Order: sequence, then C-alpha cells, then structure tokens
Amino acid sequence: PAEHPTVLDGRGSADGEDAVFHVVETHGDTLIDSVTITQGIAAGADPIDRCGGGLLVANGDCRARGVTFNHNRSIGCGGGAVYASGGRFHATGSVFLDNTAHAGSGGAIQVDDAELVLGSHPVADQLRTLGLPKRALMSMWMGKMRGSFEAAERC
Repeated sequence: PAEHPTVLDGRGSADGEDAVFHVVETHGDTLIDSVTITQGIAAGADPIDRCGGGLLVANGDCRARGVTFNHNRSIGCGGGAVYASGGRFHATGSVFLDNTAHAGSGGAIQVDDAELVLGSHPVADQLRTLGLPKRALMSMWMGKMRGSFEAAERC
C-alpha cells in the first residue's frame, strides 16, 4: 500500500455536479484497509446526507485499519470524517487530519446509537490517561443547550 497508495477522493468536478455526500458508505460488516479518504462533503438535502463527509456507517460493524481521513466535512449534524449510526465503528492505526463539522458536533467522529472503538490510536491513548469509567458518562446532541457543571470528582 505504501508503494501504490489508494486515495478515495470525494471532490467531484469543479462545478460540484458529481460531488459525493459520503466518500464511503457502509451497511453491514465492512473492513476498510490502508486507504486515504479525503475531500468528502456531506451537504445533501436528506438529513443523513449532511453527516459523515468521509464515511457513513449505517449499522453493522465497520473496521478502519490504517486509514487516513483527511479534509472531510459535514454541513449538517456532525462527523466531518465519520458518522456512525447504529452498529460499531472500530478505528485502529488510523489518522484523522483537518476534518470539520459546521453544525452539530464531532469534527472527526460522531456516533449516534453506535459503539466507538479507537484501538491503537493517539486519541484513544489520551482518553485512557484520563481514567474515565468504561461506560460513557453522557452522550447527547441538542440544538441549543445551557448547563453548568460542578468540579469534577473521581468515582
């Protein structure tokens, strides 16, 4: 793969006529290995086509091994690089560079009723050093939210 890199580019033509909403879309069990996913722009009319510019995981088990997610964006709900709705997204040895979400959350990854496994990824290593519990503390998305939180305490 290093000698002959594979790049999945969602740029389309200069006028945007043949641009894609998700560079890769998975339904069911999928392995994506040693490719670059770049220039995806999730900006379609359908709400799901506004999420996950690089990769849309719709149920199933999607494994990204050695994948570079570079310069993908979502205009709607979030997940500039990856939006996982249901199922599981497992990234190992993958890199997330310059991905953005213009609304919602998750410039790199947003999960909605899905399991996220980061494996051997620098972000996973950073999260492990925080000593958080194994289960999620909270996961939500709201259009507008106000809140206040007390000082953090160890459980």
